[in-house]
Amino acid sequence: MTAARGPWRLVAHLLLALVGLVVLLWPVTVGAEAAIMCREQVMQPGDTCAKADGEAEQTYEERLSTRRTAAPVIMVVGGAMIIFSAVLAVGELRALRADRSRSPVPPASQ
Repeated sequence: MTAARGPWRLVAHLLLALVGLVVLLWPVTVGAEAAIMCREQVMQPGDTCAKADGEAEQTYEERLSTRRTAAPVIMVVGGAMIIFSAVLAVGELRALRADRSRSPVPPASQ
């Protein structure tokens, strides 16, 4: 026997879609900050940034390239989250409707 379905599952799927929307829009809004940073310091072309352990470093150009490459990937992940949550929400709506159609109807009073 399965547990009764409630609207909480649908709400969870819609919240997942909202998170996906935030992820999708992040690179073109908040994440689109023009400055390349290294530990709270703005980097300029030609600068390098050492990793915390001091074993490796990245140049300004490498960090800029990483940012440009990451933005489309982040947007695809956000879009995938939205599509996935929409599929889950549609399935949940269908299940809720099926449960309601199978629920016993009280006999009509005479």
